[in-house]
Amino acid sequence: MQGACWADCRADFVFDGDLVDLIVPGTGTGEWESFWDALRAGPFVLRAFRDGEPIPLPSPAGWAFAGRREASVMVEVSAGTLTLHCHFFGGDLELDVDPRQVTSESAFESLLTAMRLVAKAVQRPGFATAEGGTPDRAFLKMSPDGRVDHRPNDFV
Repeated sequence: MQGACWADCRADFVFDGDLVDLIVPGTGTGEWESFWDALRAGPFVLRAFRDGEPIPLPSPAGWAFAGRREASVMVEVSAGTLTLHCHFFGGDLELDVDPRQVTSESAFESLLTAMRLVAKAVQRPGFATAEGGTPDRAFLKMSPDGRVDHRPNDFV
């Protein structure tokens, strides 16, 4: 892994039909609550939806899991020019972004800002990977201290 910059990472965001997942493995209820608190206090615009209909932002993250069998809950996170989506599926924390939005250095920096907030809030490393990927296949790793490392997307 090496330090991350837009010039080195832009090829990782070439659209191939899949989203990019931002994942934090090993997260549970406590990390979800820390993430949600940090997200609500952070510099982002948030919009919540239940079965596609706008709803007010609730206080704890647990609200999204409580009614998961009856309805799906999703939160849009506007970070600069990017829109990330958090689907409260349960288990590991995950957000997704359309790589077609990451087309400039400023968009890339917005993504890193979101990743830093998440990693710091839950005190665990976060990873950017192709949709459905795992940390060992990630092309970006964000440490809780804000250090971001890049592994070129040269694997097939």
